[in-house]
Amino acid sequence: MKFVLVENGTDNIVSKVDLNSIDEAVNYFKGMKRMPEDKDFNRLWRVMSDEDYESQRETSYTQKEGHTRQYEWWKEEPKGLDDGIDY
Repeated sequence: MKFVLVENGTDNIVSKVDLNSIDEAVNYFKGMKRMPEDKDFNRLWRVMSDEDYESQRETSYTQKEGHTRQYEWWKEEPKGLDDGIDY
Protein backbone atom coordinates (compact mmCIF):
# COMPACT_ATOMS: atom_id res chain seq x y z
CA MET A 1 0.00 0.00 0.00
CA LYS A 2 1.25 3.50 -0.76
CA PHE A 3 1.64 6.03 2.03
CA VAL A 4 2.41 9.73 1.78
CA LEU A 5 4.19 12.19 4.03
CA VAL A 6 2.13 15.39 4.07
CA GLU A 7 3.37 18.75 5.30
CA ASN A 8 1.03 20.32 7.87
CA GLY A 9 -0.19 23.76 6.90
CA THR A 10 0.32 23.40 3.14
CA ASP A 11 -1.06 19.87 2.64
CA ASN A 12 1.69 19.23 0.09
CA ILE A 13 3.04 15.72 -0.38
CA VAL A 14 6.70 15.61 0.63
CA SER A 15 7.39 11.96 -0.12
CA LYS A 16 5.73 8.63 -0.97
CA VAL A 17 6.58 5.08 0.06
CA ASP A 18 5.13 1.63 -0.65
CA LEU A 19 4.98 -0.38 2.61
CA ASN A 20 2.69 -2.86 4.36
CA SER A 21 1.28 -0.75 7.21
CA ILE A 22 0.90 2.81 8.43
CA ASP A 23 3.19 2.04 11.39
CA GLU A 24 5.98 1.00 9.02
CA ALA A 25 5.43 4.17 6.99
CA VAL A 26 5.54 6.40 10.09
CA ASN A 27 8.77 4.75 11.26
CA TYR A 28 10.26 5.07 7.76
CA PHE A 29 9.43 8.77 7.47
CA LYS A 30 10.57 9.52 11.02
CA GLY A 31 13.91 7.88 10.19
CA MET A 32 14.13 9.71 6.90
CA LYS A 33 13.56 13.06 8.62
CA ARG A 34 15.74 12.01 11.60
CA MET A 35 13.02 12.96 14.06
CA PRO A 36 12.47 10.12 16.55
CA GLU A 37 10.15 12.14 18.82
CA ASP A 38 6.45 11.79 17.94
CA LYS A 39 5.56 15.27 19.21
CA ASP A 40 8.12 17.03 17.00
CA PHE A 41 7.35 14.90 13.95
CA ASN A 42 3.56 15.28 14.26
CA ARG A 43 3.88 19.06 14.60
CA LEU A 44 5.40 19.29 11.10
CA TRP A 45 4.04 16.30 9.15
CA ARG A 46 1.37 13.65 9.01
CA VAL A 47 1.39 10.23 7.37
CA MET A 48 -1.64 8.84 5.57
CA SER A 49 -2.49 6.40 2.82
CA ASP A 50 -2.46 7.74 -0.71
CA GLU A 51 -6.19 6.94 -1.02
CA ASP A 52 -6.99 8.90 2.16
CA TYR A 53 -4.98 11.87 0.91
CA GLU A 54 -6.80 11.89 -2.44
CA SER A 55 -10.24 11.62 -0.84
CA GLN A 56 -9.36 14.40 1.64
CA ARG A 57 -8.13 16.58 -1.22
CA GLU A 58 -11.32 15.98 -3.20
CA THR A 59 -13.43 16.78 -0.14
CA SER A 60 -11.62 20.08 0.33
CA TYR A 61 -12.55 21.06 -3.24
CA THR A 62 -16.26 20.38 -2.79
CA GLN A 63 -18.68 22.93 -1.45
CA LYS A 64 -18.80 23.28 2.31
CA GLU A 65 -21.05 25.26 4.62
CA GLY A 66 -21.35 28.57 2.78
CA HIS A 67 -18.00 28.25 1.02
CA THR A 68 -17.75 28.10 -2.73
CA ARG A 69 -15.67 25.63 -4.64
CA GLN A 70 -12.04 26.60 -5.10
CA TYR A 71 -11.28 28.17 -8.46
CA GLU A 72 -9.70 25.63 -10.84
CA TRP A 73 -7.95 27.95 -13.29
CA TRP A 74 -6.08 25.15 -15.08
CA LYS A 75 -9.33 23.86 -16.54
CA GLU A 76 -9.71 27.12 -18.51
CA GLU A 77 -6.14 27.16 -19.81
CA PRO A 78 -5.60 26.42 -23.53
CA LYS A 79 -4.68 22.83 -24.35
CA GLY A 80 -2.18 23.56 -27.14
CA LEU A 81 0.65 26.03 -27.49
CA ASP A 82 -1.17 28.39 -29.86
CA ASP A 83 -4.78 27.90 -28.73
CA GLY A 84 -6.56 31.21 -28.44
CA ILE A 85 -3.79 33.25 -30.07
CA ASP A 86 -4.80 35.25 -33.12
CA TYR A 87 -1.79 36.07 -35.29
